[in-house]
Amino acid sequence: QSHDLTNVYTTKEPAQAFHRRIAYCLTTHNDAVRAMRYPPDAYKKQLEASRGNRRRRGGDDKTDEEKAQELEDELDEDY
Repeated sequence: QSHDLTNVYTTKEPAQAFHRRIAYCLTTHNDAVRAMRYPPDAYKKQLEASRGNRRRRGGDDKTDEEKAQELEDELDEDY
């Protein structure tokens, strides 16, 4: 004997499963964001220290764009 087909979407089960999935994704996202938080202005100390090291080493003050352009020019000369 065959079973009567029932429309599964008339029940609350699919909505509850969807809600559980969304809740899991939101919890995972919130945990990841919480794990990536840094103390305010903590990076500034590192930035100042690295700038101080660069000045002591006599490093150039070129911007990243200038350095990238120089690298491209060198590569163009090689080929």
